[in-house]
Amino acid sequence: MTQGTNSGFKGGLKYVLHNRLVLIVGLLSILPLIVTQLFNVSSPDYVATILRSNSVAYGFADMSYGIGGLVSGLLMANILKKFKKKMITITLFGLVVLALIALFLGHQISLMYAASFLIGLANSSLRIVLNTILMTHIDGQFMGRATSLWNGLAQFIEIFASTYIGILNDSYGANYGFLCMAFIMAIGMFLTTAMSKNS
Repeated sequence: MTQGTNSGFKGGLKYVLHNRLVLIVGLLSILPLIVTQLFNVSSPDYVATILRSNSVAYGFADMSYGIGGLVSGLLMANILKKFKKKMITITLFGLVVLALIALFLGHQISLMYAASFLIGLANSSLRIVLNTILMTHIDGQFMGRATSLWNGLAQFIEIFASTYIGILNDSYGANYGFLCMAFIMAIGMFLTTAMSKNS
């Protein structure tokens, strides 16, 4: 690309669309962001209406999610050295899918704590892995525009997705919100298979 083509948002968008790996990984990177937002929408309703519990239980679940994120930061450096990023990504997406399905089917407070921990662990780990791939493969002059594109797209989708999940939860029950999130992360699993074998 020439300097003129590189400049501006249009140049950044063109760069992303013409780089298959960057496009796929960028799309994957917004899924944990969207699911985190939807999880925050569904969790209070789930605790109150499905588990019939109180704000203390919700606070512990929220804390469990945060602890999962902390553990992720401690573990991922070593895991990235030992395994291929593609395998790690598929495993983490699968872990979130299982945790969300468990929340859909099971109605125990202890399960909520365990699932929140696993989702926090896996979502934070996914962000680390996918950002590592993006930082390795994106040309430095496009990094800012590519990052703003993915974050902006995630926030735009979250506006409509959060509203939809809220309506769904009120109509059918908060556990159905978790089922929708599981479907979103399952898409991530299948999309990961489109990454190159050497990733």
